[in-house]
Amino acid sequence: MYQWTVCDPIIENVIQKGEIKKEDIALKFESYPWTLELKKLTENLSKDIHYNPSLEFIDVTNNRGIIFSAVPENEEFIFYVFYQRPEVVKKWFGLTKWQDPKHVTDRLDQSFDSAKDLLKLFLNQDFDKLNTFF
Repeated sequence: MYQWTVCDPIIENVIQKGEIKKEDIALKFESYPWTLELKKLTENLSKDIHYNPSLEFIDVTNNRGIIFSAVPENEEFIFYVFYQRPEVVKKWFGLTKWQDPKHVTDRLDQSFDSAKDLLKLFLNQDFDKLNTFF
């Protein structure tokens, strides 16, 4: 089962969209009006901007999530992609470690196509390969 959320640049709170079918996620990502949402960043006062346009998809069965945040670049846009997952985190040269249930890493400056590729790995649960990108 998957849940999804939307960050609208001019809405202060994250929009909880609820459940979504796995087979609908890629289409939601591809058809999301990224360009229109990014226009809100320039058409509104900076005090009224709360987020870059973003989509988050969470697989509630394994506590993993992937977040796509669009960032303007020249006349186009790129994505910052965040991958959330349970992971053992090590500090102090490995002397201290603990299980972080929501460990997040990011991948910056991703094109639309490379972001789609990361989403595909996430949906196919190819986590070993996905981890290599983060």
